[in-house]
Amino acid sequence: MVEICVRGLKTKSIINWGENVFDHFYEAILENQEMKIKNNDIIIITSKIVSMEQNAYKIINNVVPSKIAIDLGEKYNMDPKVVEVISEACNGQILGGVEHALLTKSKIGLSANAGVDLSNCPKGYILLLPNNPDKFADSFRKQINKKFNVDVAVLVIDSRTLPLKRGTSGVCLGLSGISPIVDERGNQDLYGKELIITTKAVADNLATMGNLVMGEADEQMPFAIISGFNYKLTRYNEEAMKETMMPENECLYFAPLMGGKLDE
Repeated sequence: MVEICVRGLKTKSIINWGENVFDHFYEAILENQEMKIKNNDIIIITSKIVSMEQNAYKIINNVVPSKIAIDLGEKYNMDPKVVEVISEACNGQILGGVEHALLTKSKIGLSANAGVDLSNCPKGYILLLPNNPDKFADSFRKQINKKFNVDVAVLVIDSRTLPLKRGTSGVCLGLSGISPIVDERGNQDLYGKELIITTKAVADNLATMGNLVMGEADEQMPFAIISGFNYKLTRYNEEAMKETMMPENECLYFAPLMGGKLDE
């Protein structure tokens, strides 16, 4: 039997611009004495508070929208200033959209609004994705080791939508101490057939587990601790998340829509 425990960790106060995320985490752990951290636990952190610490934001009223942003805003019923920030975040790679959301292609792959968000930040601000989430995760991991004398993995996560599926799940943006994927190719299934394309999205699956208990509304629970998941601690690798990205012509969702061929 495999038993995995996922616990959400609530902060004492809302994390504001420029405040140290680890300080809030440490305070929350001290406030919740039952929340012990053990070796090989996995610490999940919402990217929103990392962006808050880094002051990764735009002030809406300071944004000057381009003609393209104005046109897209009218077409998809969005504030053109928000569209302009989204366009900057994805270097103009906007593939289309629906009401209130744009499909973008950026360094994190296909996503809604390039990760730009108006929720869970003060009114009048637009929250951007954090800078170098891998480096942040590694620094956070080292601080945990120093304070608690345990070796853990750390994931910085966000939420995402899946094609033709309603609702959101988790996605890992940066990590330290764990490999983001497990390559199952070459292994056999229950009937002895060789797996050809299967790779297990470990980091994204863990992100979804954390996302379930952390929530996305007013829970004020920006951390989760996952215990009992069997993985091998790894050294920090700033290239690790690149393993999760797939070439455009191999992506089942992207290649057909863009005229690519899966057999290239």
